[in-house]
Amino acid sequence: MDGVLVDSEIHNASVVTEYLQDLNIEICTDEVIFKYTGLSSADMLHELRQTTDIRVPEEFLEELTNRVLQRFETELKPVKGVQLALTKISQRRCVASSSRTTRIRKCLHIAGVLDYFEPNLFSAEQVKHGKPAPDLFLYASKALGFLPRDCIVVEDSPRGIAAAKAANMPVIGFVGASHAEFPWYIENVVASQPDVICRSMDELPNIINEF
Repeated sequence: MDGVLVDSEIHNASVVTEYLQDLNIEICTDEVIFKYTGLSSADMLHELRQTTDIRVPEEFLEELTNRVLQRFETELKPVKGVQLALTKISQRRCVASSSRTTRIRKCLHIAGVLDYFEPNLFSAEQVKHGKPAPDLFLYASKALGFLPRDCIVVEDSPRGIAAAKAANMPVIGFVGASHAEFPWYIENVVASQPDVICRSMDELPNIINEF
């Protein structure tokens, strides 16, 4: 979802940066994107508790979700061209996101693309291990009745690409959202070795049909 369907990663990283700075954790937006893109909030919290001596409050996940959704209410946009691309993609589709379930539904609604996926919304909350483990993608494919090899994953993060490859699913590396403006980000996606790189939603339907 984030960085593929909704152009959220820049806004999300900004909110995370502000919140962590409020907790006296020194970090910048670029670093947040580099370290945490594709990671669930729960896994980010676990990593923070492992790597910092600063006490992270128990209400961290709820407060972060509230702050992010508040920002999204006024600033979140769909990825450019995604609605037209979705009308051209005839295959069954779902969302398998590291985000929490409440955030998935809210973000897709704000961006105007919820109806393309409802009720097939899957969250890392539903599995034991989030990305880069394959659990979420395998859970989603099983729920929809497909073998992993018959699925195609569209991912914008190295962690997501690794998860798709671990699930033995073909994977498209998408670099058409605003956070891909960082050259190092595209380099990291390419280095993750997806089956193909997609640079805009205009390309996506044809790339999917070529698999």
